Amino acid sequence: MGSCLLFLVFGLAQTTEGQHPDVNGQTLSEETDWTSTSGVEELAWGTEKWLLWPLIFYMFYAQATVCDEYFVAAIKVCVEKFNIPEDVAGATLMALGCNGPELFTNFIAIFITHSDVGVGTIVGSEIFNLLMIVGGSIVVAPELPLEVNRVTFTRDCFFYALSIVGLGLALQDQVISPNEALALFACAVMFVICVVFTKPFAVKFLNEPAAAARLQKGQVRIAVLHNNRMHDAHHIEPKTVAMSTSASGIVCKDPAAKDEAAKVPVVRTLSNRTASQNPLLELTDISWSDIVAIHDVSGAHFKLEFKGESGDPYVMNIEAADDKAKREYIEDIGRNINTSSGVGGWIGYARNSLAIVQDKKVSLVSRFTHLICLPVELSLHLTIDWCDPKQPSKAHLWMAAFCMSMIWLGVFSYAMCTAADALHDAFGISTGVLGITVCAFGTSFPNFWASIIMAREGRSAMAIANALGSNVQNVFLALAIPWMCATQLPARHGFPIVATGIFQSVLWMGGTLLVLVVFTCTSGFKLTKGHGYVLMLLYVIYVIYGCETA
Repeated sequence: MGSCLLFLVFGLAQTTEGQHPDVNGQTLSEETDWTSTSGVEELAWGTEKWLLWPLIFYMFYAQATVCDEYFVAAIKVCVEKFNIPEDVAGATLMALGCNGPELFTNFIAIFITHSDVGVGTIVGSEIFNLLMIVGGSIVVAPELPLEVNRVTFTRDCFFYALSIVGLGLALQDQVISPNEALALFACAVMFVICVVFTKPFAVKFLNEPAAAARLQKGQVRIAVLHNNRMHDAHHIEPKTVAMSTSASGIVCKDPAAKDEAAKVPVVRTLSNRTASQNPLLELTDISWSDIVAIHDVSGAHFKLEFKGESGDPYVMNIEAADDKAKREYIEDIGRNINTSSGVGGWIGYARNSLAIVQDKKVSLVSRFTHLICLPVELSLHLTIDWCDPKQPSKAHLWMAAFCMSMIWLGVFSYAMCTAADALHDAFGISTGVLGITVCAFGTSFPNFWASIIMAREGRSAMAIANALGSNVQNVFLALAIPWMCATQLPARHGFPIVATGIFQSVLWMGGTLLVLVVFTCTSGFKLTKGHGYVLMLLYVIYVIYGCETA
């Protein structure tokens, strides 16, 4: 099915070519009719037009997969290789990885399909992130009220407000000037500088805790990441534990506890039990069979890849007391695990995948889902597995993985934009409205689900910070970078953009941010479940408004 959908999109690319006006070098007015089709065009679309909906959602999945599995993994290797500080990496390269689908969608929409679906997708994603990710993270938080960090929340809200004002000013005349694009990108640089100095400022002037104390023998400092670009976009505060090995696996204990049996939860993950039986499982031990790989990093740092109870991938960043202690840990752990990535190439991968599909012990829904996803998974495995940066032996090929990921992101983004244009032709829905509703939902849903998992693990505050930070760089990077290219090539000129339906959404961005700020400030920076439900209800109202606009 996935292959058929991919063939369909390239057919659509040929049939829709030339149907849209060329926006390069022209100023388009709102009188331009983007929704009307001739009688011949209407008759050309039969029942096959309904295949466009599964096609576009399939491309959302494809974008998220290549971004999570390879694009972000390559960026993380780059960060480690060049010893880029975590705060700087989170606000720049990891933000780029987090917003990869939106960035490539905007590039394709500007330079190939010549539609406004790119800017619409990003603006719609901003609203989705603020209302659904923030609202959902509050609703599922295990402990309420949810306390928000005053410093980072104030910083992110200020820059998000700045991005809204800058975006509104840029769109008001429906022409993006070179200076406007450069100004938005300059704000990204300002944001990075502010992120770098936020922690030192808070420590010096606001009495926040300083850097962690020096590690003692037998102690390590760990930070566990769920292997997802939304989780990896921002720095996670580590905790100090006493880590040791046993016959069954790795054990983490509280170094300050008098009771030697007092174990420290490594990660709070979703269990297979019912809600009444404890919906969260505190994973304190990591069995040898669950460990996927161990990676030696610079200095006293190393990484451990392992799987949770439900098979979800996790990465534990570990800092030992010194380089000698690190080597001892790596040797000890390495003797007890098999870190081989497997043999058999794409044939073995295909056989394993088909075995899952044929396994009757697996639920029918899971088998069907796996079968649908197989074409994308197999295509990526065939083309990128040779330089997969997640495998220690291939980490030095991170640049090749980065380039291959960019190519696939470009292909999937092109398919998504072409499907959006075809939906516009077949159903008469404007590309702007498609961007702020359907495309925004599709590109942001993986981040939403990742944030819900993060919130259930007790990290709702970080999920909210990630959503706000992602929104800031969505405008300053995912919009500004393509606009900078469009206004500078082949020479400096204004880039026209049809902002019908999009400018109103920018006003929604400002209004929803104001609601969140009022909720937070009036409740003493503590959010309740009621606040979360209101934010999610606001998104439903926004979608209804967008459909009415269509």
